[in-house]
Amino acid sequence: MRILITGAAGFIGSHLFERLAREQYRVIGYVRSGGNDTAERLRKLDFLNNVTRTHPNASLIIGPTLGEVSRAIAEFSPMVCVHLAGRSSVRESLQNPGLYAAANGATTIELLEILRRCACKRFIHSSSVMVYGKDAPLPYREATLGSSPASFYGASKLATEALVNTWRALHGMEAINLRLFSVYGPELRADCVPHLIASAIRDDREFTLFGDGSSIRDYVEIDDVMRALEAAIGATWSADFPLALNIGSGVGTSLIELVRKIEQGLNKKARIVQKPALSAELPAIVAGIELARITLGWKPSVSLSDGITRMTEWFARTQ
Repeated sequence: MRILITGAAGFIGSHLFERLAREQYRVIGYVRSGGNDTAERLRKLDFLNNVTRTHPNASLIIGPTLGEVSRAIAEFSPMVCVHLAGRSSVRESLQNPGLYAAANGATTIELLEILRRCACKRFIHSSSVMVYGKDAPLPYREATLGSSPASFYGASKLATEALVNTWRALHGMEAINLRLFSVYGPELRADCVPHLIASAIRDDREFTLFGDGSSIRDYVEIDDVMRALEAAIGATWSADFPLALNIGSGVGTSLIELVRKIEQGLNKKARIVQKPALSAELPAIVAGIELARITLGWKPSVSLSDGITRMTEWFARTQ
């Protein structure tokens, strides 16, 4: 099976690229070039290049835009595309909504059209928990979104879901939106909350707690997300296949509880400073995951304690 991964240099993308290569899929990763390469991104590129040296069934295509690499995608002729590329900062989206409309919406349209022309059969879009509105009942269920997303990031992902669903309806593409909740684990991006907490503790810096620490999130470990993506890649398709599936742990964890578990993992206390909660942040997020279990035969298996242990061991070893 030939699989294209967009956003291959990202946290989830690099894990998936290596995993599929190791399992002998023919896999090609798209990495966007241009801009300033951070030390973190350069490490990821080195990791991806090492995967391609170790696994001849894996390769990379690098270019500034999808248009620049469309011919390479067509020559590879993917049977499945896992679309992980995009922008994902709630706070950044509040300052620059147009950037998110372009990066998440317009780019996905361009990709879908490239894939339509080369007869790609299946499209797996990594959507987000942030498509749910503040008034959506807990636990979040796929069919009950609430009135509107609380951020432009969430709005851009919900709009992208609609585009994906339209491609599915008009062109018969086997398309699914996987709504990922708070993914964490080894190689986590430096701007994600668990990493921010761990780095503040390590460096003996203050960690800013927005609100009283009671806000709840659904943290799902990267290995569980890998298994969900593989299940979506190999799932038997039917006409009533859901438009969207939640991929979370099904368990809510308060921010202060997350801080305490990371403290335990690093064996060091955090220096906490409190500030008012941000208006765009949701007070509680928990996934209803029954539909993913029924559809994909998937359920999470990594507890938060085990997952944070794995993440803090990686953090202590590599940072």
